[in-house]
Amino acid sequence: MSTGGEVQRPSYNTGDGFFVLNGKLYDANGNEFRIRGVNRCHFDSNSQPGISHSKANAVRMFMYELSNGAATYTNVLQNQHIAYDEVPIVSMPAFPDNTLSSGNQSTTELSAGVAWWVANAKTFAALSKYLIVNIANEWGPSNSTVWRDSYISAIAQMRAAGYTGPLLIDAGGYGQDPTDIINYGAAVFNSDPEKNVIFSYHDYSPVSSLAYFPQFAALASQGVMVIIGEFGPGRDIGPSPTMLTPSQVITTAEANGLGWIAWAWDDNDLADGKSDNNWFSMTYAGPGIYNVASDLTEYGQDVVLNSTYGLSVLATPASIFE
Repeated sequence: MSTGGEVQRPSYNTGDGFFVLNGKLYDANGNEFRIRGVNRCHFDSNSQPGISHSKANAVRMFMYELSNGAATYTNVLQNQHIAYDEVPIVSMPAFPDNTLSSGNQSTTELSAGVAWWVANAKTFAALSKYLIVNIANEWGPSNSTVWRDSYISAIAQMRAAGYTGPLLIDAGGYGQDPTDIINYGAAVFNSDPEKNVIFSYHDYSPVSSLAYFPQFAALASQGVMVIIGEFGPGRDIGPSPTMLTPSQVITTAEANGLGWIAWAWDDNDLADGKSDNNWFSMTYAGPGIYNVASDLTEYGQDVVLNSTYGLSVLATPASIFE
């Protein structure tokens, strides 16, 4: 620890970007960074000005068509997020053959996804000071050594290819299985020579799921870091209906020192990029347009503008942007 309060990068971490230490995330200056952000579904939308207006300090962005090429996505990450002081988290929601990763348990598909990351390592290297790589959205089985061993292999390949920054790994079971992280997270984390892994739990479960948050926080004693990588508006809507509210998720995450990313800025359910309050979008139009409060859905207003736990109150940019 330096006299200025910054944490020194551990010697085993060879990167120039963010790093995990004792269950917390630090930027290149050695200052702690708490992820408080939004998920972005449409990389090719006009979402950027609205996301910046929301004050989100991190954006998890989906690469829906890998055939667009890595350079297409790095351009968006650099010019629409890094340039606006937002930490980019790039996620693979579909493998190279366009098979969705969510709920997928095929080790062959995951291997193909990892091979794509490896082949494009040089393109992503330009963003290494800022980038977090989400290897595959919601891949894998629940409470499984297959999840454990597949990600141990994936990490080894990603590191060999030159990725030194944080690797974000979703829980299995559509991201909603806490036991993958609780039972096997430490083994996956310790397999990484960089010790630079973040685990993500997607909370679309009953209110009782909040009981896992203290367990996630306790994993910090083993060096393991967990974030709540997705959650929705509750209100018993969507494919995984729950009454779990954003208030409950965010305040419980904050009480346990966990970062969080709301789903989603621009998950529209109507034509022409529009949405209503019957789905998961935080914005009514665009998708992703936000200039005034009335542009936000009820969910969006809650996550962005709440005076106690909203992004506009809690989200602080990483010190590397100062």
